[in-house]
Amino acid sequence: MGERTGNPVGRPSEYRPEFCEKVVVLGEKGYSKAMIAGELGVVRMTLDVWCKEWPLFNDAMDRAREASLSWWEAQGNAGIWSREFNANAYRLQVLNRFPADWRERTEISGPGGGPIETTTVDASALATALLGVLAKAGAGDDTKKE
Repeated sequence: MGERTGNPVGRPSEYRPEFCEKVVVLGEKGYSKAMIAGELGVVRMTLDVWCKEWPLFNDAMDRAREASLSWWEAQGNAGIWSREFNANAYRLQVLNRFPADWRERTEISGPGGGPIETTTVDASALATALLGVLAKAGAGDDTKKE
């Protein structure tokens, strides 16, 4: 139950099983990964290491992220009806905190919604051809320079 999956190497981990509950509670307040790390007194990379070494902590971090997303979406739902709601600030927050869930996409397609056709160009052959054209243009120059 919550056993470590990694090999014990280096100094002892600062990980504590009670961190699982704490990160979920922080996620419920809308905290980001950086804020959670700060509350635990570690850097974000340490959270990543703990997620690899402690399956229960990994699960808690997943739940914290979902709870944070839910908190932010609730803020948007509540704020949208307020004149003081800063929609652009909200948009930037969710786009940057949850890019997989809140990304803006523009899809471009070819005729009839199909794929866009592309042509591959051999840059070396193009450069050689261009140099040939430039050489011919220079060879036909009858103006004399003195």
